[in-house]
Amino acid sequence: MKKRLALFDLGTNTFNLLVCDVENGSFTEIYNTKFPVKLGEGGLANNLLLPRAMERGIMALRTAVYEITNLGCDSVLAIGTAALRDAKNAKEFTDSVMEQLNIDIEIIDGLREADLIYKGVKASNVLNQDCDLIMDIGGGSVEFILGDKDQAHEVFSFNAGVAKLLQKFDPTEPIQTEEISKIHAFLDKTFTPLIEAVKTHKPSRLVGSSGSFDSVRDMIVESKTLAPKLSEHMVSRELFQEIYESIISKTKEERFEIPGLVPLRVDYIVMAVILMDYIQTKFGFNGFIQCDYALKEGLLIENLQ
Repeated sequence: MKKRLALFDLGTNTFNLLVCDVENGSFTEIYNTKFPVKLGEGGLANNLLLPRAMERGIMALRTAVYEITNLGCDSVLAIGTAALRDAKNAKEFTDSVMEQLNIDIEIIDGLREADLIYKGVKASNVLNQDCDLIMDIGGGSVEFILGDKDQAHEVFSFNAGVAKLLQKFDPTEPIQTEEISKIHAFLDKTFTPLIEAVKTHKPSRLVGSSGSFDSVRDMIVESKTLAPKLSEHMVSRELFQEIYESIISKTKEERFEIPGLVPLRVDYIVMAVILMDYIQTKFGFNGFIQCDYALKEGLLIENLQ
């Protein structure tokens, strides 16, 4: 029997909604959208959700409920990630959502998040027999999976998302070389377990899961000089470097003018491309594969199974 399912990925910066029809183990996408919420804004350092951030979250979910009601969804699944799992007052938010909107939010840990991301990326069919390094950049955390088309060998979750990096380092506009060096030193220390695991598994490619990786590809697509060099979902190191240099050389106001960069990414794209550049440089990747699928698709696949 066909059912219409709504899936929420409630992230630190963005709430993502996917609506699909599911039947006989397969699915058809009906609706896919993002809500810029910045749930963690102002409270990440103290592991608190601020009242105005919670209000934005509830307003976004209220809009989403209107959409899924009109679409006639049969059931709703909602997953909360870094901002909610770290916040000491997360229950205040989840209780309010349940009371006002009848949405039950499941807050998951970082390894469960990484597992769902792997399932989503696997469903996209971009993986093959060789081990890849899958990377998902969030606001509160960054997830990595070393895996192939058959299994995930190791999964990692680090509290080094773009919102946390931005708050920790508070860089100038535009960011300076010495500030980037300090971020690299922090990542060297933070990612030590990943660095050791990569030595063992020797991934052949970097696969970027949704989010900021989508944004980089969108900027390339919108660039008259770079777009002709783009090969499907493979973003070469050369193309990435052009985007990287453009972003880190601009102020926030100037980044609003970059074609293909949506406003909800403007605040955090500097930290995102620094993370991408760090991983490509550290492990010698010649670019990355951009994958549209992420956590919410993984949650969908899990429920199909």
